[in-house]
Amino acid sequence: MRTCRVASVTTQVGQGLGVHFMVNEAMMAVSISPDHARQKLVFYVDGRVTDVQKEKIQNAVKELATARDWLLGAPRFVDANKTDMQLAKDGLVPPDAIGGLFEIYSALPPWELPHEVDERHFQEVSTLVARLCDFSKASRLSFEIGLDDVFVGSIDSGKMSRFFKQNKIDYIIIGSLFAIFGMLFFTNNLRLLLKAPGKIQINASDIFASFYRNRTVRIPLVNVVKVTGTFGVSSVIKICYDSAEKQKSLLIHVDRLRTGEKFEVGALIEEILQNTPNIQEVDVEKFIEQVFRHQLVWGKSPDWTIINTAKRRAEENRKKLKQPQTETQGTKESA
Repeated sequence: MRTCRVASVTTQVGQGLGVHFMVNEAMMAVSISPDHARQKLVFYVDGRVTDVQKEKIQNAVKELATARDWLLGAPRFVDANKTDMQLAKDGLVPPDAIGGLFEIYSALPPWELPHEVDERHFQEVSTLVARLCDFSKASRLSFEIGLDDVFVGSIDSGKMSRFFKQNKIDYIIIGSLFAIFGMLFFTNNLRLLLKAPGKIQINASDIFASFYRNRTVRIPLVNVVKVTGTFGVSSVIKICYDSAEKQKSLLIHVDRLRTGEKFEVGALIEEILQNTPNIQEVDVEKFIEQVFRHQLVWGKSPDWTIINTAKRRAEENRKKLKQPQTETQGTKESA
């Protein structure tokens, strides 16, 4: 069995009662289980700060806290040297971090969020990114952002890091719209990263995807029907599979599928493609060409024999699916 190891991630479990809140200026009562898992979204200065800068950051976090209503509580100031040493011990921030944090509900399996809650958190992260960009530009400070102990990006001199821009900037044509679309792609990338499994194991018949809290999803390879890239996000590949209820998807983020500095996504996908008899669509060419963190995301020389064989198999399977329909139509016409 092949095991792909990635960075470990911790999950905080929320306390309290179900939540009711306002969404899009209309009252929508949405109940959340009291034990629904929460995650900490942290942001902090990359490097040391002076006392004057520290005070400005503290004031900026206070202003951020009053900028809108926050579903799970407003962002608070973080000082890892004094009041928040436990965050540093847990690996969420560096030992000398100065910044802030707030909580969001987890959307990772087995947890599912109502659309209203997911949209609310999206708006909150968008507000954070916009404020950090403004403050970073004015102060000339760089910020790093993480979810629990997973790094998701940085902001330098008011601009999002190349980590995000190299994946999405091609879709931004009009310069004046950069701030709006950049923020949207940033938060979308964050969402995709959070829904990716922390560990993937594969044998000749099954994929085992492990998420937070040791939740494991088993995916029979015979149920896999699509392996494709993800539109607008070069660092994520999607595997669609049939389940008892409906077609589902597994998102694989290359930054979580690595050993040291080496990506393992190419080896994993090729192994999947060799063992999926019912595959109906294979579209990985553009994904193979993508660069992420100055490396090709595939992580190896692509085996085109495996890939092209899987593509031919997918085409044959699509033709087989059409045959019963053609035969049925022909029978009706004969009758």
